[in-house]
Amino acid sequence: MQTFIKAVKAIFIARLKEFYRDKAAFYWHLVLPFFIIASFYFIFDSDQTPSYKVGVVGESLNDSEEFFQLKYIQFIPQEKDIALDKIRNHTLDMLVQPGQPLQYWVNDSNRKAYFLEKILKGSYNKSIEKNPSLSRTISYVDWVFPGILALNIMFSCLWGVGWLIVKYRDDGYLKRLNATPLKVYHFILGQMLARLIIILCGTSVIFIVGAWFIDFEMQGSYLDLFICYLFGVLSLISIGLLVATRTTSKEFADGALNLFSWPMIIFSGIWFSLEGAPSWLLAFAYSLPLTHLVESTRKIMLEGAMLSELWFNVSAMVIFSVTAFALVAVLFKWNER
Repeated sequence: MQTFIKAVKAIFIARLKEFYRDKAAFYWHLVLPFFIIASFYFIFDSDQTPSYKVGVVGESLNDSEEFFQLKYIQFIPQEKDIALDKIRNHTLDMLVQPGQPLQYWVNDSNRKAYFLEKILKGSYNKSIEKNPSLSRTISYVDWVFPGILALNIMFSCLWGVGWLIVKYRDDGYLKRLNATPLKVYHFILGQMLARLIIILCGTSVIFIVGAWFIDFEMQGSYLDLFICYLFGVLSLISIGLLVATRTTSKEFADGALNLFSWPMIIFSGIWFSLEGAPSWLLAFAYSLPLTHLVESTRKIMLEGAMLSELWFNVSAMVIFSVTAFALVAVLFKWNER
C-alpha cells in the first residue's frame, strides 16, 4: 500500500511540475477564462443591453409614447422590404411603421414577438393595427440549424487538425517523418484533405438526418451550399494548422484553440442576430471566418441566396485561408525548434 501511494504521489507531483513549468500553457489557462468573462461583461452585462429588436419604418419616433421610451427595446431604422425578410429570419423581433394607426409586423413563431405585442398594446396610447402574418415564416430551429452545423465543423477542424498534429509532435511521430523523404507540404496537404473529406461527409450525414427529422428550410442551391461549406472548412482548418506550427505542448494547443474558438462561438451569429450591434463589434465579428460561414449558409438555406450574392462572405473565407496557409508554410516545423 505504501509503495502504491508513493507511486501515485510521484506521478501527481511530476504532472503538476510539468504543467506549471510549461509557462505558455500555464498562462493560457489563466488568461483565457478572464478573456471570456470580460467579453460577456462588456457586451452583455450593461443595463442598457437590449432584449428586443424593433425595426422602425418611415416617420421618426414619437418620443412622447411610452412604448418608444421603454428600456431593453432597441429601435433600429429599417427599409420595409428588407425588414420584412429580417422578421421572417428572426433577425428582428418586430417591425413598426408609425402613423395613424401605427402598423406592425411580427413573426408568429418568434416567442419574443408575442411579448412585444403585449407590451405594445399595453403601452401605446393611440390606435394600432397588426398586419397579416407574413406569407412564409421561419422557426428559430430553422434559423439556428446552419449555425449548429458550422459550430460542429469548427470543433472538428480545430481539434481534429491542430490538436492532433501537436500530439504527433509531442509523441515524436513528426520527428520520425522528418527522417523520410516526406516534405512538409506533403504532410500538411494530406492532413488537410483527409480532414476535409471527413468533415464534409459527416456534415452531409447530419444535414440529411436533420432534414428528415426537423424538415428545415432549404430554399437555395445545394451546389452553392457545398461551395460555401468547402471554403468555410478550409478557412477553419487553416486555424488549426496555424496553432500546430511548432508547439509540442498539448495544454498550450488546447488553450490556443479555445482562444480562437470562443470568440467565434459568441460573436459569429450562431445563437443570436448581430442586427443593431455596435460597429466595432460587427467589424470584429466579420474578421472571424465562422461568421462568414454561418451567414452565407444561412442565406442560402433560408433566403435562397445565390453564390454571386455572397461574394463578400466567400471572398473573406478564401482570403483568410490563403493568408493562414501561407503563414503555416513558413512557420511549420517538424520539431518544436
